[in-house]
Amino acid sequence: MPHPPFVLDDRGQFTNPSTSVSGADGSFYAGSSGQYKAGYRAQASFTLWRAARAAKRILAQAASEGRDVVMIVHGDHGPRLGFDMHNPSAEAGQAVVPILLALRWPPRVPPPATPESLVNVYRVLFQNAFRVDTPPLADRSYVSAFATPYVMIPVPAASEETR
Repeated sequence: MPHPPFVLDDRGQFTNPSTSVSGADGSFYAGSSGQYKAGYRAQASFTLWRAARAAKRILAQAASEGRDVVMIVHGDHGPRLGFDMHNPSAEAGQAVVPILLALRWPPRVPPPATPESLVNVYRVLFQNAFRVDTPPLADRSYVSAFATPYVMIPVPAASEETR
């Protein structure tokens, strides 16, 4: 979540949409841009509320047991409204590549620097918390067309203003 099909409201209640239910995203989405925005917003709100509730419960239990907790919550891509799934551009990729990325490092092993992208989050964690030799990779992102998923189009890094 918050992928299509958008079938939940911001409280997690089934909305019983009148349109056909489909997981199609980007330019394959059959509804209007208003429907996409409203559905995405509702499901994102519900998902974030549930994630925050779960995180609080996990942190409270860990604290009661005297344990450190590593918590990483991440999405797989950003909203794809207007993203051309047949012919994506590198510039359009700048809108879908940014993801939700929430990190909670244990106080005893803070990272030397916060990773810039998901590609290095686990590598930095394994290096610092578990002393595993996992050198960082280049922070690069790619998009591809639906029909050619292995033909990668490099996405230029977003400027500081757009992060």
